[in-house]
Amino acid sequence: MKVIGGLLSAALVLAAVMTWRTIIAERERRLVAERAIKAYAAMIAEELVRRTLFEYEYFGFAPVRQEIVDGVDRTGRVPSVDDVRATPFVRNREAGSIPERIFLADFNTRTVEPPLPPELQQWVLQHLERIARSRPRIGSDQVITLPFADGEHFLVYASAFLDERRIPAFLVRNDGLRELAGRALERRSPFPAIFEQRLTQRDLFFSISRAGRVLFATPGRFDPTRGKRMMMPSAIATTLRGATIECSLSPRAVATVVPGGIPSSHPAASIAMLIATAGVFGALLIVVRRARQLDRVRSDFVAGISHELRTPLTQIRMFAETLSLSRLRSESDRQRALEIIRRETARLANLVENLLAFSQGERGELRVVRIEHDLCALVGDAVNSFSALAAAKQNTLQLCAREPCVAPVDEDALKQIVLNLLDNAVRYGRRGQTVVIEVAPADSFVRIAVDDEGAGIPAEERDRVWIKFYRMDRDRETHHTGSGIGLAVVQDIVEKHGGRYFVEDGRRGGARFVVELPT
Repeated sequence: MKVIGGLLSAALVLAAVMTWRTIIAERERRLVAERAIKAYAAMIAEELVRRTLFEYEYFGFAPVRQEIVDGVDRTGRVPSVDDVRATPFVRNREAGSIPERIFLADFNTRTVEPPLPPELQQWVLQHLERIARSRPRIGSDQVITLPFADGEHFLVYASAFLDERRIPAFLVRNDGLRELAGRALERRSPFPAIFEQRLTQRDLFFSISRAGRVLFATPGRFDPTRGKRMMMPSAIATTLRGATIECSLSPRAVATVVPGGIPSSHPAASIAMLIATAGVFGALLIVVRRARQLDRVRSDFVAGISHELRTPLTQIRMFAETLSLSRLRSESDRQRALEIIRRETARLANLVENLLAFSQGERGELRVVRIEHDLCALVGDAVNSFSALAAAKQNTLQLCAREPCVAPVDEDALKQIVLNLLDNAVRYGRRGQTVVIEVAPADSFVRIAVDDEGAGIPAEERDRVWIKFYRMDRDRETHHTGSGIGLAVVQDIVEKHGGRYFVEDGRRGGARFVVELPT
């Protein structure tokens, strides 16, 4: 038992360790998957930013800037917004929605034509020339972000006339930038070609915002567990410097990019498995313990049956040999030997009947045939047949049954009940006691009670004595033996009759076993 318990405990510890390792592995796999998804989202976001900036410059700012420079070169003045939008070059690039205001800043005369709002015009005259001279004269860096009270503005300028201290420029409409960013996303799938058949733009959320203002966003919302939020890299371009980029993938895109998707972070299944494993091991320990108890009970049962059989068989063989060899000197001795043989034969018969009844009850094959009988007469016959066994222990049987008590019972089964109760009383009662057997009507029952003068049965043990093979601890240390099935057979037979059974304190200090059978 100790070895089995140790092995089960070791197995439980091993299961706990494996469960813990599984939880840790799932957590690590989730972290790896999340990092992979975030890195993938960041890669897509950076690619989309580059596309957006390319769209801004070559399909938005460059055509408008070029038409303004050409107009100033031809006329010395900047063209109007409508004139720029009407040129074929701007129309072909779909850049007509870009310019909001066009102006020419002359730093020789400190004027701006056409005039700008005071705050903006003051900023242009104070800062634009200095910024333009500090930056490259070609490329995409000729864009300035202007933070004013009504929000941020993009100012795009040209350096073609910087040596003359003149700078043509235009203000950009934010709606136009939104259109260009959307166009950059639509021109080509943001996902690699291997995924283009399964994933579309709807499987991606992408947004550009700055200073709390959203410049561009696709439908949906950002999910930080499946994406990346980052600041616009200043090394890419100054156009969107300081902007916040958000990019996240849909669950379908996550499952496509990372096979199996992001594992669940809830270890409930693993913990439930550990609990179930612990329950199984606990059940196994109980089963092993019950098996050990059953082995002990079986051993006690075999020992009890062996003793019960050996004693009468020894008596029968001894007196039968004595009779066969004619060793008895008188007729009285011969009659005494025959009486002992008859008594021990009755004991063997009772034991065999008990074993048969118990076996039938275990298999569910015990059947009773209920016929109207006078229970006083049947109990009297059983008492008479047991009197010899009682006399062997100097016990006196006293039957109290003065009136007929009729009830539907199985005759053989009823006698078995009485014989088992008498055997129990004689076996555990004191030597020389008087065992009182009462038969009397009680409401809708006939009550049969067997009252002995033994040690009695404690209240906490009275329900257990009916259990098969059960023996009280005090009886294990005594000379009392038995098969442990007598009262279990009584219980089974009484239940088949629809009756009741119980134990109470005896009227003379012992135990009083009561059986009630319905009339």
